[in-house]
Amino acid sequence: MLLKKTIFFVYLLFLLIIFDSVFGYFFKSESKKTNYEWLLISDTLNHVWKKNHTQKLNLHEELGEFIFKTNSVGLKNQEINLIKDKNTTRVMLIGDSFTASYDPKKSFKKVLSNKLKHDKNIELINAGVSSYSPVLHYFHYKYLLKKYKPDIIILSIDVTDIRDDYYYSHLFRYENDNSGDPIGVYPIHKKKKIF
Repeated sequence: MLLKKTIFFVYLLFLLIIFDSVFGYFFKSESKKTNYEWLLISDTLNHVWKKNHTQKLNLHEELGEFIFKTNSVGLKNQEINLIKDKNTTRVMLIGDSFTASYDPKKSFKKVLSNKLKHDKNIELINAGVSSYSPVLHYFHYKYLLKKYKPDIIILSIDVTDIRDDYYYSHLFRYENDNSGDPIGVYPIHKKKKIF
């Protein structure tokens, strides 16, 4: 029975990797033509969004033109008070571009906000960053997000995270020259050879 479950799991993982590769090949991002003025290189998080950045963008035909705006810590969110009201439940949404959403009218935060609009004691924080995956979510939370002390974290994982985590694992930054636990993820220019 264990052998059958193992074979099924390996088969499922193989299908996910194939699906991700085919999907990536046929649906290449148009954003490669885009100048990423809203991104900064980070020695710990690979890349982050600029703080207090506002820019008019037109990345995809379906979205049309929209305003991309970040707060003083580089999140697509209004300013966040470190000290929350004792009657407030703070919900943090962590994920990649699906969570961050380029379209502010269709973001997870907006959808949840509409569903919870009658409950004034819930504070939603959009902590999504494009091209992040679980390894970057971990460091993002460790170094920036945990100070906001969320009561609930909703972590969005998708099939692209398999490939992204594999990629970022080759860019790990270690405190003692490639030994011990990783302390961050280098940007691509810090490593000469990835694979």
